[in-house]
Amino acid sequence: MEKFYTVNEGSALYEDYWDWKNSIEPNRKIVDDFFKEFGIESTLFCPFSMVIGIVPTENDKVKFAKQLCSKETNEGLRFFKKNSLINKEWVKRAVGLKNVSKPSPAWYNNYMMGHSSSRLFDYKGILYCSFSADQIEMNSDTFTEIKGSEFYKVMEEIENGKSD
Repeated sequence: MEKFYTVNEGSALYEDYWDWKNSIEPNRKIVDDFFKEFGIESTLFCPFSMVIGIVPTENDKVKFAKQLCSKETNEGLRFFKKNSLINKEWVKRAVGLKNVSKPSPAWYNNYMMGHSSSRLFDYKGILYCSFSADQIEMNSDTFTEIKGSEFYKVMEEIENGKSD
């Protein structure tokens, strides 16, 4: 079963989403400045307050070989070792990061059974969400149900480049 919603203005999810979205550029500046200072070439990264990971370029792999963990994700992400110089310096800078993770709609007073997935995005100032699960019950203070056709029309506009 799949259901489609707009997220109600003033709800916790709505506020958390916009806090996260508005923090992307300031957070990016912190990361960019850090990478420039330490000569990190990667443009793909995963920042947390206690560790930072990158998808290293070939030069990064050589330059930071002893500081990067050997284990990598399917996407090539490798974290710096917690005791490495780079990571220790990162932890000092990460104090300035805000709202690093996009909020997950599933954690906002909802009930879903079985395997579930969700989408959350904004378009023209409206926050849209969809859920797919075997059984779905939503918090009406947070979500307003809409027709699937309305949801897919918005997605089509975005995919066709008609978004702002």
